[in-house]
Amino acid sequence: MSYPERKRKRSRWSKPHSTQNPSPSLPDDVLLSIFARVSRLYYPTLSHVSESFRSLLASPELYKARSLSGNTEICLYVCLRCSTGYRWFSLSRKPDQTLTYEERKSSGYALARVPIPGGSPNVRSSSLVAVGSDIYNICGSINKASSSSSVSILDCQSHTWREAPSLPVELSSISASVRDGNQGGHGYSDSRKNSFKVFAYNSKEGRWDHLVGLGAGSFMLPDSYCVIDNVSYSVSDGMFRWYDTEVRRWKDLRGLFQLPKFSAGACVILADYGGKMAVLWDQLPYHHGFHKTIQCAVIALERRTSFVFREKSCQIWGKVEWVDDLLTVPTSYDLVKVLVATI
Repeated sequence: MSYPERKRKRSRWSKPHSTQNPSPSLPDDVLLSIFARVSRLYYPTLSHVSESFRSLLASPELYKARSLSGNTEICLYVCLRCSTGYRWFSLSRKPDQTLTYEERKSSGYALARVPIPGGSPNVRSSSLVAVGSDIYNICGSINKASSSSSVSILDCQSHTWREAPSLPVELSSISASVRDGNQGGHGYSDSRKNSFKVFAYNSKEGRWDHLVGLGAGSFMLPDSYCVIDNVSYSVSDGMFRWYDTEVRRWKDLRGLFQLPKFSAGACVILADYGGKMAVLWDQLPYHHGFHKTIQCAVIALERRTSFVFREKSCQIWGKVEWVDDLLTVPTSYDLVKVLVATI
């Protein structure tokens, strides 16, 4: 009879999978060598394995090992404002799990909470800038009308804040940025003239260049602007543009067919993500609700040159590599800043 055979098959399929803990007996130097070869996108998941893993992942020795092996990478950070202060998140890979058909179409990315001892100081969007593995908070007063000279630094390796030397003078308006490795500024507003002007620092010629075409009633807003490979980009009302310095005018960024439509009133922020454009926005619910999603798209950029009636014409095309929901938060949360550090 076939009954014993069926029983044998059933017992084979019902055999539980063995679960083994990551080898806790490995020496720390061996674990550090392994972690140094793993992308930081997986660090948030690894930190939940054990307290010792979490300690090693935050140790200076790990980043020395990463530097020696040449395994540095860019890391995307997001700052959100809530009723109790500011919360920081980093782009990470989702843990392996059994996925449904719809979930298999996900990019596999998510925003993981960054644990910061003591919390975050007051910041504002225009006061934050990333330089190397540090995020600088320059004159980050909570009140935009007040003056400040304070400077603090978030170490993206240890995720701790430290104080830096203050500026010699207090500033009531600051727009921190980096261009070609040099700190610059953009988005300065002259309230008396009710105008908005944008400047970019030309490090080769040692001068500030005024980006023409941006004044009163302009589409460009702080943080809806970024510079990638010396090209300025901006977005307003769902329209992406880039500034052509040869003809001194703004042109449409083409090819963004897969990019979803932003909800009305959405906060859209652009960032240079290793030569690609990272676009983050808060997608409001279509019906009344208490939560919204933080969404992200990564866009590859390509410059194309053609000749029309013997005249040279340059266009930049974008290709959406992936777009996904990264985080669900209460509608009271505000998207403050998106920064990219090199770690």
